[in-house]
Amino acid sequence: MKERLIADWLTKAGERGGLDVVFCQILLSDGCKILRAGHSPTEAGKDIIALSRKGELQAYQVKSGNIDLKTFGQIQPQITNLVEAAVSHPNVRDGLKHRPYLVTTGAFSEPVQRLVQDLNNSWRKRKFKPLTLIGGSDLQPDLMKLAADFWPIEPPDIRSFLTLYLAEGIGDFDSVSFAEFLKRLFPEQGLSKTSVSRRIAAAGIFASYLLESFNLKTDHWSTFRGWTLTAAHQAWAAETYDLPSAAWESSFALTKAAAAASLKRLCEETLAERGLLPQGTELDEYTRARNTIAASAVAAWHLIQLRHNFRPATTDLAVSLVDRLVRKERLWFWGESAIPNILAVAWLLDRSGQTLLGERVLLEIIGGLAKRNQQLSANAFPSPHESPDDVLTGMFQQFPPKQRKPTQIAPASWSIEPLIHLLARRLRRQALASQWSEITRVDMATFSPARSADMLLWRCRTGEEATRLAGKPQSWRDLLVASRTNQLSELPSILRNDPDFSLMFMLSYPHRANRTLVKALDTWFC
Repeated sequence: MKERLIADWLTKAGERGGLDVVFCQILLSDGCKILRAGHSPTEAGKDIIALSRKGELQAYQVKSGNIDLKTFGQIQPQITNLVEAAVSHPNVRDGLKHRPYLVTTGAFSEPVQRLVQDLNNSWRKRKFKPLTLIGGSDLQPDLMKLAADFWPIEPPDIRSFLTLYLAEGIGDFDSVSFAEFLKRLFPEQGLSKTSVSRRIAAAGIFASYLLESFNLKTDHWSTFRGWTLTAAHQAWAAETYDLPSAAWESSFALTKAAAAASLKRLCEETLAERGLLPQGTELDEYTRARNTIAASAVAAWHLIQLRHNFRPATTDLAVSLVDRLVRKERLWFWGESAIPNILAVAWLLDRSGQTLLGERVLLEIIGGLAKRNQQLSANAFPSPHESPDDVLTGMFQQFPPKQRKPTQIAPASWSIEPLIHLLARRLRRQALASQWSEITRVDMATFSPARSADMLLWRCRTGEEATRLAGKPQSWRDLLVASRTNQLSELPSILRNDPDFSLMFMLSYPHRANRTLVKALDTWFC
């Protein structure tokens, strides 16, 4: 079965999906150091640049499918650049020659192989190193070897793996099942550090298999979340087993880069002309939910670039889109799982000089939560565990939406306190005071994992859940101090030290958007 699944994946793997991650993982397992990985207009034919175990500089162009003479002719300019253009990288000295490789998931036709032999003879005479071809049949043994020890072999794992693998790939990404499968790769104890390191590498391989259907259907939001969940579990395993950085950071970096690439593709798709127009008639809440998710992806990707002092050419377009959606009320707060999306939008507005508009968004959300999530409310906003799909499904099942009957269990809000702190950090004392009476009727809920690393898991089995009411009266000085105090030690190491991943994590784990993480992100991105 392993052979058939790998062969099936190779037939459908796209060059811009998980293939790069898988191939880089193969290189890492061979002792290579990855210097750069990813497709871009400035790559000069080199998708991957690496140093071999012996220090040889290597450059790879990665494709998918069979390559015949016609296909080779179409990509020949890239191949020429791959072979002839010198590697440009800050860690590579000028003049160092590289060995070029052309990799594909399919096969090279015999005419192509003969043509490459002739081209290599010419390149040798001109002092260039010859092009090496690597096909899918060459990759399969490496994939089998890499994943051999960690393939799911118990019946429940097989069923779980196949269910995830056979997903249609359009909006049916199951975060819970995906996270449960990843967690099975990493028992909480009993593994050697070497075994954990190899399992971290294998997690990236399995994620490539399981996310390929979504990649083929261009469901970029699902692939982004899948890669982010994988990276979070890799970081959890590394922290739980106290691995040295050399044993896991390269695999984590590949997974994180794949998540960022999916986020970028969703951003590009959204900013394209007519990118947000519905394909047909649809429920308005569905349209606005899609707008909200897409706008947050646009905002998050640009925030990450701006934090690194790079202003993309699309920045003004991104800000204009977000501004328009907010002013025309084309975003939708479907429940508390929308908080990360709304925050990303507000932060981009803030970063772009639209501070008052961003604050208005936050105040409106606080006002809605203060009214609807009061104790014994019959119409509270859904919790952060309920996705927009869950909320929309409930709406379809019951028109008009059925209001819950009052119970003795008071609803609570998991996000109102982080939002209060953000407004206090912005010195919006009067705005908060005008809503404080209603705010004090809302139970502010928090959850603290027993171990900080467990925040990276989708489901945390041990921890402390608590609720409390806001002060009545509330000292402004005390609130201001609390809003500016950030206990970063409460966060896992990766979230303390990697702001970019922390933002991606919050978008993918809306139920983990606690006050510590939100305030840290506010500091980093505003």
